[in-house]
Amino acid sequence: MIIVIPESVKSYCASRGVRTAINALAEQSTSYLPDHLEWDELPSYYQSVLAAATVKTDFALLSLNIWDAVLKPALEACGVTDHWTIDDMQQEDTPPSLEILWEHGLYRTHYHPDDEEARLDTCLEIDVAQNQFVIYISLAKWDAEGNPQELVLSAEWEQSASEFDGWYNTIKDAFPAIDPRTSTEIDCTPMRKAAEEALRQMMST
Repeated sequence: MIIVIPESVKSYCASRGVRTAINALAEQSTSYLPDHLEWDELPSYYQSVLAAATVKTDFALLSLNIWDAVLKPALEACGVTDHWTIDDMQQEDTPPSLEILWEHGLYRTHYHPDDEEARLDTCLEIDVAQNQFVIYISLAKWDAEGNPQELVLSAEWEQSASEFDGWYNTIKDAFPAIDPRTSTEIDCTPMRKAAEEALRQMMST
């Protein structure tokens, strides 16, 4: 599946100046107005506020579209379809709010179809600092000491923390052709295949 990257996201990723302005505006409440703002400057300020809101919304929509093209079919191919509701995610402090998607990524949790003691967690992040899309997956299953199970996955993946917390993420060179600064569209097929292979390896343990 091909996903088109919104122009607002490309501009945000490509320009430090745009990022600085958008980030500053995104942190302000709707009651905020800059000091010493003149009346004739107000329309431009409102346009900037709209641009900030557009980038955050486009980030969220892009994340949803990529998740549907990558992780949804990968999970379904492994027989994983029973998922947590948004209310369930809210209780775990990982709801799909604009703020969470902007700061941390799109989290989803699914029940393991063959193991009542385990679940499968996924996250999709647009990493602006590294100019890449990152997939995270985790088999939420712990041993008697409370440690997550370590797995050997394919070369696209690495443990995501120096002190292993159960999460694996795609490495920077896994999908080098996908750069949100310059790419117009994304062929999600390689990402979907990598996710499906890793999930199958997780579920076979």
